[in-house]
Amino acid sequence: MLAQVISMACGFLLQLLIPKFIDVQQYAYWQTFVLYANYVGILHFGLLDGFVLRYSQYDYEQLDKIKLRTQFFILLVCLNFFALILSGCGLFFFENENKELVFLIAVSILIKNVFTYASYSFQITNRIKNYAVQVILHRVVYLLGAVVLIWGDVNDFFWFCFIEMFGEFVAICYAFSCNPDLYIGKLTTAKNVLVELKMNVLAGLMLMVANWTGNFMVALMRLVVQNKWGMLTFGQVSFSFSVMQIFLAFIMAASIALFPSVKRMSSDVLPRLYKKMRDCSSFILLCAMLLYFPVAYILRLWLPKYEMSVAFLAVLLPVMIYSAKLTLLTNTYLKAYRKEKMMMLINVLCLLMASVLFVFSAYLIQSMNFILYSTLLVMAIRSIISEYVVEKIVNQRVVVLKIEELLISITFVLIAQNLSLFDGFAVYAALTVAYCVYKRNLVMQILHGGLKKLD
Repeated sequence: MLAQVISMACGFLLQLLIPKFIDVQQYAYWQTFVLYANYVGILHFGLLDGFVLRYSQYDYEQLDKIKLRTQFFILLVCLNFFALILSGCGLFFFENENKELVFLIAVSILIKNVFTYASYSFQITNRIKNYAVQVILHRVVYLLGAVVLIWGDVNDFFWFCFIEMFGEFVAICYAFSCNPDLYIGKLTTAKNVLVELKMNVLAGLMLMVANWTGNFMVALMRLVVQNKWGMLTFGQVSFSFSVMQIFLAFIMAASIALFPSVKRMSSDVLPRLYKKMRDCSSFILLCAMLLYFPVAYILRLWLPKYEMSVAFLAVLLPVMIYSAKLTLLTNTYLKAYRKEKMMMLINVLCLLMASVLFVFSAYLIQSMNFILYSTLLVMAIRSIISEYVVEKIVNQRVVVLKIEELLISITFVLIAQNLSLFDGFAVYAALTVAYCVYKRNLVMQILHGGLKKLD
């Protein structure tokens, strides 16, 4: 939690400082790098996700390090091959900023996948403190580097991308010092490890497809915006998502800490834990939307050229609520029960639905707001379907809570888009107080210790 508070604070400062001191065009290029670099993780073809699914019940001393090292070496060879191919394309087919962008993405193929391997090595063995140090190193180095660049009046997206990857490199070095046996040592032959490699890829591929199709819904929306309305509008939309991602990173960290623990729990405990966590997380997230109004006020004062982004954020905040709930709870349970195939099916179907709605919104209706509403609709549908699957597994039902969430989300969007920030804050605050009174028993439970330890 401390690591993610630091990470969230660093992310918030970065999103406040960088757009303030570089022009909108350079910011748009930086966000383009962030968009594409976030998807180079697909190039491990599910191998690292297979590690999470198949090894999360083991401690570090119990891991077969020779097999892991060999699989990592094979992955490293493949990643270098992809990076060289992309660098060649950048050299011959692109110019100026686009050439720099392609080279940076090529380097990120190696850096980001190795960073993921390093972080997963801590997560699967439940060494959350080490993982926390890795996160802190990455974000603090990134923030300090960005501050130096801003202090030096650097207005070039290349260096902000570079300093982010340098932060990840420092974090990788720390992970190497903690886990040298997972990087250096004797290797077995590819033939001896082929069966294990195949099992990890097959196990992780569906989970990877599920994760990436879910993430690609947002990426697809941003790509449609970039294609239809150009780089500057893309930068405005990207800023809204960047603010949203700061808070989602905090939720992601909680799910990372939760999954190994859930994986080790007995099956009779999980249903009771689900009900308690579902009730508390939903209540806290819905009340947290009240923070939109002061945050929007600060952003408008500090970054007046991103006022359009603040308006977008009013629709995207409920998207964050549904995404957070899915990340923290639903997906954690689906992975623990090895339902990654169902995760993949749900996400693929929702991606197809999103594709139709985005194209319809951009090229037929030509409405930015309709694209945002479509994003909210698809995310809500994905969350509700995923919850339905988990509830069938654990034999729990929370239908009334789903209706409450939907009504509150719609009400929030209407208030945020039609009232001033001051009036909107007053009205939503009154609704929040009324909701707290309605949920007074749950509020008392949270105030008196939240989720109590189960017998």
